[in-house]
Amino acid sequence: ARPWRARRAEAALRGAPATEDEFARAADAELSRAEPLRDNRYKVALARNLVVRTLGELS
Repeated sequence: ARPWRARRAEAALRGAPATEDEFARAADAELSRAEPLRDNRYKVALARNLVVRTLGELS
């Protein structure tokens, strides 16, 4: 695994207010192409919640 740049999230956040709704929209945009395996679908929701919570704490 290696880090990647969250370009879709960046685009969704550019010029937007720093609100939980905007953070959720950005997380959804970034994760829209996620292709989870059979036994780890729950990780997409975990990632979304982590992004929203972390951005909220940083704002």
